[in-house]
Amino acid sequence: MAMDERDIVDGALRAAAFAIKNKPPSVTDTIPTVDDLIAQLQAESPEEFPQPGPGETPQLVPQEIKEKIATACVGCAVGHFSACTGALNEAMRFKEGGMSDEVVDRLNLCLDELNILERKDLTRTQIASLPEWEKTLAEKALKQSRETRHKIETATSIEDIDKITVETEKFRRELGREWFRGKLREHGKSSA
Repeated sequence: MAMDERDIVDGALRAAAFAIKNKPPSVTDTIPTVDDLIAQLQAESPEEFPQPGPGETPQLVPQEIKEKIATACVGCAVGHFSACTGALNEAMRFKEGGMSDEVVDRLNLCLDELNILERKDLTRTQIASLPEWEKTLAEKALKQSRETRHKIETATSIEDIDKITVETEKFRRELGREWFRGKLREHGKSSA
């Protein structure tokens, strides 16, 4: 390409860039704020999203959904045990390095999951609000969480961690099966 052609192409690109950069925005409507969207939800479905009183926060999740979420602690326990099992299995992938940082980090991740499970999802208040069939599972999960946590905290070898990994995975599988079957059984009663 000759120098004149380069100058022409360069000039054309600069002109295009200038035009694009200085083009006025094409959006003429205002973008709605969160408050605008909340007001729209409340106007369209006042029974689901009632107007808050002075100083109250708008309720974006209907109360019946909040109640279902708040009492689903065994489902949460299954999730926490699942995350813990995944972390332990990953720790065992790195076992060749002994108690390397990778192994220890994954043990700590499992401990985090079990602590959240015990202190958030399986509190006495949460368990008390469960149906009877689910309370038994919640108590069982709480007991197993404490035992697993203590075993991890007192482990002194990779062999100890390997045993804990196998036990935890087995428990997670059993808890998940019992919870899903119980849920389906209970749902069948209410829809019959």
